[in-house]
Amino acid sequence: LLPSSLRIISSCLKTVSSNAGSVASTMRSAGASVAASIAPQAEDEKDQVAS
Repeated sequence: LLPSSLRIISSCLKTVSSNAGSVASTMRSAGASVAASIAPQAEDEKDQVAS
């Protein structure tokens, strides 16, 4: 790796580590909303299969 790319990577890692907390909470809320939108569809499919 080139020294410049190492510098870029280290700055990216610093940003990621400092933002990790907020990113984790964002991912959790996004995952919850995705799960909430998927769940009703899965229930509908089950009903169709049952009938």
